[in-house]
Amino acid sequence: MAEKSNEKENTSIPILDGTNYSEWYLRMRFLLRSKDLLEVCEKAIGQDATPSAVNRWTKSSFEAITTITSRINRRVFLEVINSETSDKANLLWSKINEQYASKRAMNKGRVWMNWQKSNYSGNLHQYIEETRKFLLELESVSVKMPSEILSYIILGKLAGDSKLSQIVELLTLNEEIIEKPDQILSRLQEYANHCQTKDTRPNSSVPASALVSSTSNEPYRIIYYCSNGKHNPKCVTHKKDECFAENPHLRPQRQDNKRKAPNSNPAAHISTAQALYTNAARRLSPGQLVVDCGATHHMFHSEDAFTSLSKDTTLSVSTGDSSSNLMAEGVGTVDLLSNDQVLTLPNTLFVPRLNCNLVSLLKIFDKELTINRNRDSFILTTEGKEILRGNIENNLMKVDYQLPTAYKTSIEEKLWHERLGHAGNSTIKSMGLPTSDISCKICNLNKIHRVPFKNHFEPANFPLDCVHIDLVGPISPPSISGYRYFLTIVDQATSYKVIQLLKNKSEAFEQFTITKRKMETQQDRLLKRLTSDRGGEFLNSHFKQLSDECGFIHTFSPAYTPEHNGFAERANRTILEKARCMLNSSKLPNSYWAEAVSTATLLSNYTPTPSRHNRSPHAMWTKLSPRIRKLRVFGCQAFVMTPKEHRQWKLGPSGEEGILLGYENDSAYRILRLSDKKVVVSKHVRFNEAVFPELKQREGEFVPLNISWDAIEGQEVVDELHSPPECPLEPNCQEPVDEVR
Repeated sequence: MAEKSNEKENTSIPILDGTNYSEWYLRMRFLLRSKDLLEVCEKAIGQDATPSAVNRWTKSSFEAITTITSRINRRVFLEVINSETSDKANLLWSKINEQYASKRAMNKGRVWMNWQKSNYSGNLHQYIEETRKFLLELESVSVKMPSEILSYIILGKLAGDSKLSQIVELLTLNEEIIEKPDQILSRLQEYANHCQTKDTRPNSSVPASALVSSTSNEPYRIIYYCSNGKHNPKCVTHKKDECFAENPHLRPQRQDNKRKAPNSNPAAHISTAQALYTNAARRLSPGQLVVDCGATHHMFHSEDAFTSLSKDTTLSVSTGDSSSNLMAEGVGTVDLLSNDQVLTLPNTLFVPRLNCNLVSLLKIFDKELTINRNRDSFILTTEGKEILRGNIENNLMKVDYQLPTAYKTSIEEKLWHERLGHAGNSTIKSMGLPTSDISCKICNLNKIHRVPFKNHFEPANFPLDCVHIDLVGPISPPSISGYRYFLTIVDQATSYKVIQLLKNKSEAFEQFTITKRKMETQQDRLLKRLTSDRGGEFLNSHFKQLSDECGFIHTFSPAYTPEHNGFAERANRTILEKARCMLNSSKLPNSYWAEAVSTATLLSNYTPTPSRHNRSPHAMWTKLSPRIRKLRVFGCQAFVMTPKEHRQWKLGPSGEEGILLGYENDSAYRILRLSDKKVVVSKHVRFNEAVFPELKQREGEFVPLNISWDAIEGQEVVDELHSPPECPLEPNCQEPVDEVR
């Protein structure tokens, strides 16, 4: 009997062939310990041992050698047996360990490469067994790897199997066990055992598990169900005598039982098997949903959320509690809008009695998913693109969303709103451009104002019948070129506006005289009446002498009542509101306000005026329609062509990166080159209106730009604007210009 027992023990130990050392070592060690032979394998006989002790040690050594050599193959035998190891068990044991468990780089590389060559073949049990063996071998040769990396490698080999995608993602997202490869393998073993049990059930049509419970600390929770009229012994939610499957008369009567049975139509997009989700949230506010890593489908309880819905398919929805299953009454598509991102959710279930809208974490991405958490908020990105952003409350990932039916702003509509200097909806609509009920944060922050003062002016039927002027400033910080004021000149008949940038108030008279001469030349008419406030820059001998010489009437509003000069004040408000919006959205420093004001003036002239029968001031002043197709978003990224004469190398870049600051005339753009912070005027420009480079400038830094004219292929390097865009006053404005692409 003893011989049979020894034979059985030996056969349970695998034959050492060089690839299975870790398992062989542990099993052989246990066997030698059970036979009291381990000591002779690990220690040599002492020099002071008695003859009887030497005899016992020698006998035990031969027995240990026989036991060891009986479980090694021929190749290993020839590698480890020599004249010394054949007589002493401790030398043989050390030789084997040195041969296959050495910490030398060769052994480490061999073990690591063998693991990397192994792949998942479809048998999860076999994969787990082989992985445990490789982990033992890595430990035996002292390969130092972070536990988290080992876990990712274990799960990464399974990622290619679609059947395991859910359990792999769930384990990957669990921070508690991802650093413990042994627990990862244990969870995989539980899942494999569960799947094996489910596959062996005859005629089973009900899925066996809901994968996740948000109220559990574990990455997932196995839930067993009873089906086919039999009680499942592994089900812990109820006893056999309380089982509804075996005792259907005990099941409480619910409204669900009156509904139709699941549709077995094979054309349905989703099978009639149960859909699983986490039942861990109460009903949320109408504008919130929960991102659930346990939901097998997207689920919404409001029919209004679906852009398309088919009610041909019904199916059971399991909540993790067998007594509270729900019914999905249809399948469709839902479009969500969150943080200006549209997310389409196909194959979404319509579940009217669902507590809250659920988005399945595993259904919203195909390849990779990154979850960034910052305290109580999170961001979901897939393939480098943000798709959802929300808050974490009570261990639930909540997202605020809107439906496209309630928020219809498209990218094109938003783009035109910004191109036109954040113009109002009525203005954009009158231009035949797409509009929407947009709520622009930039507009709300920068366009809030006092209630207007009701006043009336004598009508002006023709240009220059009456012109209103006003001075704005001082503005801090000064512009790049040192400007601190700007003079606003508005024609009452057409609402056409012109501004002049000033460094001092004393320059107002000179700049007005220049602008007056240009406007009279353009219209071939003389100024008849000028209206201003009683500021010292207007109420002086210079303006008195000019009005006497030119024959126009200069009227003044009462002191400290700017409302009586409301025409100019309203023009200032329009210009400043646009400038604030553009400057704040462009991320440019405040010292670039002059560029924003000049561009805002041009855009104000381009946009229609309701009081002028929706005609634009530009069209009324020049009798030509503005070329709005050339407009681009202020402050966006620009790429301007470098003239051949200025290129440093034949094969170097033919352009430079810059920022759009405005428009020089009907065909050229003003671009701030990022390389030297100079303003370049060119028509050879390309734009990326989705990117706004951030130009940082130290506080108090003053960067003057010297005037430098280089007339090379239509490109000029100039100082900051000394006057508004000259397009309306130039005769060649009406010449057609190719749109910059």
